[in-house]
Amino acid sequence: VVVRGEGPALQSVSTTTIVAAIPLEGRSAGSFTIDPQVTVPQGLTVVSVTPPRVQVTLSTGTQR
Repeated sequence: VVVRGEGPALQSVSTTTIVAAIPLEGRSAGSFTIDPQVTVPQGLTVVSVTPPRVQVTLSTGTQR
């Protein structure tokens, strides 16, 4: 993830302040290409995300 911002905002960045998530809500079994959702602290802007899309395969669970 590449971000842009002013000095104070950039100085506060750490490995826990930028969060990338793959939204899977409402999806059933199958394969999907999904854009990650990236959350950054106030004062920063997301410039780019690599990879811009991820391939996800969901399968149904098995019961024992």
